[in-house]
Amino acid sequence: MRFEPKVIDYDGNAVTVPMHPHCPGLARRFHIADGFCRERRLQTETTVGNSRLRLIDAARFYDAAQTKLREDLLFFVDTDYYRSRVPSRQA
Repeated sequence: MRFEPKVIDYDGNAVTVPMHPHCPGLARRFHIADGFCRERRLQTETTVGNSRLRLIDAARFYDAAQTKLREDLLFFVDTDYYRSRVPSRQA
């Protein structure tokens, strides 16, 4: 599996940047990272043009995420996604 998002370079050209995800197919819930980062003051947010930008202190995020993942290994995994796809057992 490979993602091919478009990014805009300095000159305004759309450029494809191929990405290969770790554990492809795993449903993640990275959207919770915003709250996680805000609570810990790891992220600065601003608006540039019509875009909302988030700048994260990667080293501090890594440390905080490691601590959180020691508590809950599946913190960033959307376990509800998988629960909804497992047939329920009926007596």
